[in-house]
Amino acid sequence: MSVRPETVLRWHRGFLTRRPGVTYDHKLITVEHVLPQTPGQDSQWLGLFDDDQRARWTHRIANLVLLNHEKNSEAQNYDFETKKQKYFT
Repeated sequence: MSVRPETVLRWHRGFLTRRPGVTYDHKLITVEHVLPQTPGQDSQWLGLFDDDQRARWTHRIANLVLLNHEKNSEAQNYDFETKKQKYFT
């Protein structure tokens, strides 16, 4: 049986939120793909990863991060340097 990394992150998030004092609002927390699922035509991602590499890495847990909805929307399909700025500011 194959389990998608997003499922693992959501399970882990659910496990953590069952602890006393922890709350989870699914409307706020989202799964962000650092390497975008659909990079733009002129994106640096296309130069860094060929089609096979992107197919292999896009949905791996190493490429996923939990972000609030606002930060995820800000990150969009930008290149990595821009995404880092959006994540940490």
